[in-house]
Amino acid sequence: MMRDIKTREGFEFWDKLNALPRYAFLLSPSGNSVQKFEDKALGNWIDVHEAQKIVDQAQERISELRDELGAAKGEYDRAVNKVDALQLRLNAADQRIDELTQRKTEPVEWGAPKTVRQLIQQLETLDQELRPLSMLRVPGDVFEDGKERTRAVHLSFSHERVDGQWLAPFKGGGEKVLAFWCRIEQPATAFGFPVVVDPALAPDEIRLELPATRRTDEVQFKGMIEARGGKFAIMIDEANAHYGWTFQRHPDGMWVSGRKATEVEMHAARTHAGITHQL
Repeated sequence: MMRDIKTREGFEFWDKLNALPRYAFLLSPSGNSVQKFEDKALGNWIDVHEAQKIVDQAQERISELRDELGAAKGEYDRAVNKVDALQLRLNAADQRIDELTQRKTEPVEWGAPKTVRQLIQQLETLDQELRPLSMLRVPGDVFEDGKERTRAVHLSFSHERVDGQWLAPFKGGGEKVLAFWCRIEQPATAFGFPVVVDPALAPDEIRLELPATRRTDEVQFKGMIEARGGKFAIMIDEANAHYGWTFQRHPDGMWVSGRKATEVEMHAARTHAGITHQL
């Protein structure tokens, strides 16, 4: 608070102290007593009790101002910390802008990226709403017209480790890389029937490999659809008591029933029967 001599602001307690009555003392003619009387001109004494009241008021006010000062300092420190934090964020943003600006001035190397940085540089030039897909070539023998096609399949990636050209244990000592995955054709079987997981088909559809020429010197059972090699078979004739069962050929040549076939296996057997003309 500034002190103003004209308005007396800041002189409140000083003025109160000066406003206290001043007293003078006279010795009686007899010399046996002292007389106290108020005299502003000649009095040099004030009432200690009244002065103490003013000092107490001043001390109380000083304490209040100290508390206010402490609170204000706390607010100031918090504001300074916020400013420092904002400055750090601003510095980081400026650095990021400088990196992006420098990156945009550098020519983008297209083709197979050798690092993640090169990959990011390539991707930053593209529409950020584009879907990432992998192109998978599908051989023409899958389709009736025999023409090869390319299918777009979903792409995923993960952190992996490699040892040369081979995938290594993630907790091993191999080189850490960013690995991209796409689905490829994988051969499988449905109870002996050779099945190809064809990316051109829906997930619940299958495609059988073309079988070799079957033997004709064996005893054939209606609806008994043999897999390639003649080791496994499935009965698909609904009139047969063993409809829907799997069979395995005994070493002596007889068929031995095993278990109920699954829907996928039944579908594979019917498809295989159509291809080999076993119906």
